[in-house]
Amino acid sequence: MNRRARGDVAAGSGPWWASRLLATAAAAWLVAALARWVPSWNEAWAHLFAPGYAAVVTRLGEGVPWPWTPPLALLVAVLAVRAARSAGSRGRATVRVVAAFLLITASFELAWGLHGTRPPAQERLAERAQVPERTMEAPLASLLRDRIVADLPNGPLQEREATASVREALQELAPTMRLPRTVRVVPGWVLGPWGVAGVVSPWTYEAHVDGALPPWSRIAIAAHELAHLAGYEDEADAELLGLLAALRAQHPHARYAGALRAWAWLPAEDRSLAGPLPERARSDLAAARAVHEGRARPFAGAFTAAYDAWLRLRGQEAGVGGYAIGPRRLAWAWRAGLW
Repeated sequence: MNRRARGDVAAGSGPWWASRLLATAAAAWLVAALARWVPSWNEAWAHLFAPGYAAVVTRLGEGVPWPWTPPLALLVAVLAVRAARSAGSRGRATVRVVAAFLLITASFELAWGLHGTRPPAQERLAERAQVPERTMEAPLASLLRDRIVADLPNGPLQEREATASVREALQELAPTMRLPRTVRVVPGWVLGPWGVAGVVSPWTYEAHVDGALPPWSRIAIAAHELAHLAGYEDEADAELLGLLAALRAQHPHARYAGALRAWAWLPAEDRSLAGPLPERARSDLAAARAVHEGRARPFAGAFTAAYDAWLRLRGQEAGVGGYAIGPRRLAWAWRAGLW
């Protein structure tokens, strides 16, 4: 018997459930399931494991000048294909595919996904609210318009400085989670065809924004994506936290970008009651619309439908409608004295 044959016999010996890969995957999946459904396990994950993991991977990511999510994903795909091909039989190949699926889903939860089981943003932010509660002196649209006017840029936006200021404000709101110091600006052809303005990697804690968008929009979208990495999976929560961080930021261009994005989410009738925006703000909004409307998005419809289904599967009943819910909660944040 040659060496390869002996190896095949050794690899195929024993019952299928004794596969070490499958056993490891099942154990990881069980830990993730317990952390999702057992409150004490979830608290331990949120306070002991997640902050340490985020600190390690964000520092690793900052050490390279390019996104390392794509090569990592390619490596995992190559290893999975090689493992399936070298299984020796259809049954063992199936076992390895199942094991790979369990490992990927479990690692998603353990790296980031379990943030979705944490309390909602308003509950977590309530601890920072001022007492007594403010009265709503003006509608939200008027408050946002006042902020836009007060922080209106008189020249090019300082995107890097404003994004850094948003990060600092988010760290104040979520001090246990280390956020990446760099938000990756990717070419428009990467995210544009999917109709996506920004995305995070749950495994590497990298945030990416669409480079085709105007600077003010990139600042606001970076705030949303960093809010995800701060521990808020829910889209409405991430939108609320990102906008709140922008409005609390020290840099005026960050506050301007956050207020302008929140303004754009409000119903048209609310905006009309607040009065017109300055010309600079109107031109900035028009620039973002031009990018959105002026390029092909062949996969946007299918991706939006799939992502909506995914969010609902994850327990977000509003699906992609959650994006529009977050800005309206800024009224609560104002009354609570959070901005």
